[in-house]
Amino acid sequence: MGKLKGQALAILQQLAAWREQHAMTTNRPKRWLLKDEVLLDLARIAPTQLTAMTKIRGIEKGTINRHGQTLLTLIQQAKASPQTNWPKIKQTKALNPQQDAVIDIMLTLVKHYCIQHHVSPNAVTSRKELEKFLLNDDSTRLSQGWRHELVGQHLTAFLDGQLTLSANRQQLTTSI
Repeated sequence: MGKLKGQALAILQQLAAWREQHAMTTNRPKRWLLKDEVLLDLARIAPTQLTAMTKIRGIEKGTINRHGQTLLTLIQQAKASPQTNWPKIKQTKALNPQQDAVIDIMLTLVKHYCIQHHVSPNAVTSRKELEKFLLNDDSTRLSQGWRHELVGQHLTAFLDGQLTLSANRQQLTTSI
C-alpha cells in the first residue's frame, strides 16, 4: 500500500470523516460501511462517476447505490479545496544514537515495572510511543490513566534524572 500525498490525502480525510460520522449515526462499525482498503482506493483513484466506483475492489453494489453520490460529492469537495487546506504529513526525524540508547533503557524500565505488576509490556506501550514520550509528546497514552500510573510517572522521573536503574547480578532495581 503506497502512501498518499496531497490531494489524495485530502480526499481520504474527507471520506474517513464522513464514514466515522455515518457509522456513529447508524450505530454500526465503520468498517461495515466502507473498509479501509476501499477508502484508500477511492482516495487514490478519485472517481468522478458511479460507474468508475464499480471497478474498485471490495466496494459493494449496495454501498454504491446507497452512498455513491455522497462519496462522489465528498471527493469533488476535497479536490476543490485549496492546497493550503490539504493535510500535512508530519515528518519525523530519526533519533540520534544517544536518544536511541535512552529508548532502550526506557524499554527496560517498562519491562521491569510490567513484570512487577504481571502486565504484558506490549499492552502498555510500544517503541514508537516511547519515542514520542521522549520527545515530550503529551498525547501519548503514557501521559495519562493507568499507563501513567504503572510506568509513565517512572519514565518521567528517569528522564528528569530523578530515578536510577541498577542491576545486582540478575535483579534490576530502581531508586529515586
